[in-house]
Amino acid sequence: MARISKQRLTTLRTAAESARRLHYAPATGVIVLAAAELENGTVGGGANIEIVNLTLTKHAEEVAVLAAFANDREPIARGRLSAVYVAGFEPCGSCRQFAAEFAAGGATWILENVTQAELRGSSLLSLPADRQPRIVSFDRYLPSPFLLYD
Repeated sequence: MARISKQRLTTLRTAAESARRLHYAPATGVIVLAAAELENGTVGGGANIEIVNLTLTKHAEEVAVLAAFANDREPIARGRLSAVYVAGFEPCGSCRQFAAEFAAGGATWILENVTQAELRGSSLLSLPADRQPRIVSFDRYLPSPFLLYD
C-alpha cells in the first residue's frame, strides 16, 4: 500500500480542517472536508456547502481544488493538480471528473476513513499522525474521464 509522509499528511489535514468554517449543510448535516495540492506544493482547503436545491451544492473536493488555484500565482490549468485529500465520504463521480480535468500524470486521491461522529467530535489534526489514509491513483478511481484532446 502506498504511504504518505507525516509532514504532507499534516499539511493536507491542516488545509482541510481550516476549511471547516466554510461547512454549511442545513439539510443533511453531513460534513466533508478536503484539501487539494498542486504540483508546486500550493494547497487549498474545502468543505461542502449545501444549497436548498441540492443539485447546486458545492462539494468539498471542488472547493478545495478551486482554493488551491486561488492560493497560487499561476493561472488555472490542466495538468497541475497532484493530489486531493478527502475526509468524510468517498468522492462522487462528479468530483472525480472535476478533479480529473486538472490532474497531473500520477495524481492521487488521499482518502481518510473518518466517520461523521469523528468529524463532529474532533479536529482532523487530532487524528494520529501514523494513521495512514488510503491512496488511490486518479486513473484507477476514474478510469475513463471525459477529456479534451489538444
